[in-house]
Formats: sequence, structure tokens, C-alpha cells
Amino acid sequence: MNVAFDPWIPVVDATGKRQRASLLTILKEAKQFADLAVRPHERVSLMRLFLCVAHAALDGPKDYDEWCEVPHRLSDAAERYLLEWRDSFELFHPEKPWLQVAELRGVEKAGMVSGKTSPVALLAFELATGNNSTLNDHGGQRTFRHIEPEQTALNLLTFQNFSSGGGSP
Repeated sequence: MNVAFDPWIPVVDATGKRQRASLLTILKEAKQFADLAVRPHERVSLMRLFLCVAHAALDGPKDYDEWCEVPHRLSDAAERYLLEWRDSFELFHPEKPWLQVAELRGVEKAGMVSGKTSPVALLAFELATGNNSTLNDHGGQRTFRHIEPEQTALNLLTFQNFSSGGGSP
């Protein structure tokens, strides 16, 4: 799944219909959407992503005059940028997956390697896991949760934005 070109971002169109849109679609055709259909923490993460891509695509804006031209330049600039960096936006790229470490096998601590990795469900703040219960979420005790790639991309982005990093889990 490519987060630049495949639809994964929950949006609401002008008629109130919920759908998913790609990063490129949002940057090129923003006027057709009324809002994002996400939780507050996901909204913050998506807005940061939109700003990062827009600034990288425009290489600026550097001054007020360039700022005034952004609405006219963003669409084409974003498309060129996302096409140029297409591989960097692949969620499951074998060598450089989006916002991830490739071929992660385990965690090394004090010279010992653990073969265990955490389930992707832990990226979803709203799901119950372990002893953290959530109302009406009875899947926390399951050994396996099926999470769609679109939701995984949103969860990964949100987790990266709000994770404390460092040695914290």
C-alpha cells in the first residue's frame, strides 16, 4: 500500500458521504472534502503530515509573495514531489517501509536479543490491550486482531507523532 497514492485517509465529502482519500488526492482536490473523519489525535498527525509534504514539495514558501502563490502551486508541486519520492511512501516496502525500520526482528537489550515483537494493534490508542480496558472492545484478549492496512497507516502515523520515543515503550 502506498500512502501517497492509495486511499487511506478518512474524509467526509461535501454531501456528507464518508470515504477514504489518498494523500495526493487531499493535496490536489482539497475543495471537494468538507472535513477529515478522524479523532482529534489523528487529525493533529494528519495535519502535520500535510504540512510536511506541502513544505517539502514547495521548498518553502520563503517569503510573503511565495506564500500568496501556494494555493496555485501546491497541487502540481505535491504531485511532482510524491511521484519523485513514491517508494518512500510504501507502507510495506521491503527495504524502506514508511515510518518503520526494515527487517526488524527483535529488540536488543544488554547484549541479548529478544525474538518477540509487539502486535500492530498496540499502535491503536483506542483499542483495549493487556490490562487497559476500553468500553465495548472485547477484542483485547484475542491473540490476533485483523487491522486493515489503511487503519495501520493512520495508527502508525499517529503513534509516531505522539510517542515519547527513546527508551520508553
